[in-house]
Amino acid sequence: MRLSDTVATVNGTEISRLELDNAIQGFAMGVYRKPMESLTDEEREKAKGMAMEKLVARQLIYEDALARGLEVPDGAVEAEIEKVAANFPNVEELYGTLEKAGLSKEAYHKMLHTDLLVNQLTDIKLAEVDDITEVEITSFYKENSEKMSKPERVRASHILVKSDGGEGREAALEATEKLKERLGEESFEDIAKTHSACPSGAKGGDLGWFGRGDMVASFEEAAFSSTVGEVGDIVETPFGFHILKVTDKDGGGEVSFEEASPKICEFLDRKKKSEYLAAWVADLKSTAEVQVFDVPMG
Repeated sequence: MRLSDTVATVNGTEISRLELDNAIQGFAMGVYRKPMESLTDEEREKAKGMAMEKLVARQLIYEDALARGLEVPDGAVEAEIEKVAANFPNVEELYGTLEKAGLSKEAYHKMLHTDLLVNQLTDIKLAEVDDITEVEITSFYKENSEKMSKPERVRASHILVKSDGGEGREAALEATEKLKERLGEESFEDIAKTHSACPSGAKGGDLGWFGRGDMVASFEEAAFSSTVGEVGDIVETPFGFHILKVTDKDGGGEVSFEEASPKICEFLDRKKKSEYLAAWVADLKSTAEVQVFDVPMG
């Protein structure tokens, strides 16, 4: 490996630029819901920091797993490859795709081996964390009672006619108006299944429940201001024209302890485990030689 390809070392083991870029891409999609190439400079730096932290922690945990004598079960790597290969015509296509991305077959197998050991030891460490008690849940609820409220939500269905806002805009609007006129003769669900350009058309246009901030502004405003069961005015968004029908509404309000308890337990459990793992990794790092190089973003 060329020195310029190395972004960090952990006890002498190199972390490559490819590994960093892949990790950044994962954070870009998971945190920012967009590819790495579309991140702002600030977002990219934050994603880079999170990615580097994750890669260093991964290597530290891997080395700890080896020191403890943990082993990957026979056939586990092959089973993982089989799962991924199921998304390709055959396993050779998988390896070919990885090669194009700069990851050799051997490097891919090593990566899977590392991940399996890291996950194995992480599960062992998480099993050491105490369960959340009723006292902790009650205390959290009382301390955060003013925040314990359900946001306003609506459930809606729509029929989408795509438009890019260009020359085809008027034709798209006319087509939407004609579909809306047919609602007296045909059901909303049938028209959505036949004519909607949205994947929700397969479900009769049902978008499920959503809250404020989940949809583009014009669609959200129309949905929250509509009456349940009525088909309102045609709504235009960057995706095209929508025939919208709100099918249910939930005004939100205070959440009882019984309602909140499962989510509080889940939140506290996740928080406690996250803090436990962070403390463990910090301890591993305190006795390790970690070097992170100042590598410019591509």
